[in-house]
Amino acid sequence: MDSSISFLQQGLSATEPPNVTAIVRKRLAEDEARIRHRLGLVLWQTGQDLEEARQHLDQSATILESIRKQSKQSNQKLELYDLQTECYELLQRILVTLQRENEALIVAERARTRAFVDLVQDRKINTSKSAQNNNTTNNNKKIATELNCPSSVTEVVNL
Repeated sequence: MDSSISFLQQGLSATEPPNVTAIVRKRLAEDEARIRHRLGLVLWQTGQDLEEARQHLDQSATILESIRKQSKQSNQKLELYDLQTECYELLQRILVTLQRENEALIVAERARTRAFVDLVQDRKINTSKSAQNNNTTNNNKKIATELNCPSSVTEVVNL
C-alpha cells in the first residue's frame, strides 16, 4: 500500500505544473480530483492518516463541484456526480471515525443540498427550454440556492 500512496502522490504533483493554459488546467483539475479521491481512499483503507485522507477527499469534492458547474455535457456531469457522491460518503465515514460528528453532518448536508440543486436545475432546464428570456432570473435563483447551503451545525439546526 505504501507504493500506491507514493505513486498517487507523484501523480498529484504532476497535476500541478506551472504555466499551463486554461484548457489544460481544466483537464488537469479533473485528474487532480480523481487522484485526490483515490489517495484519500487508500489512506482511509490503510488507516495511516485519516486527517490527510479527509483533506484529499474534501479537496476532491470541491474540485468536482466546480467542474460540474462549468460542464455542459450531461454524461460528464453524471460521471463526476457519482465520484463526488463517493467523496462525500467517505468524508462522512472518516469524520465519524475521527469523532467529528458535527463536521460529518455538515458534509451530509452539503451532499444533500447539491443533489437537490441539481434536481431543481434539471427540471427547470427540461420544462423551460423555450423560455430563453428567463436565463438571468434562473441564474440568480441558482446562485441564491447554492448560497443557502449550511456551513455550520448551527445553520443546519436552524434550517
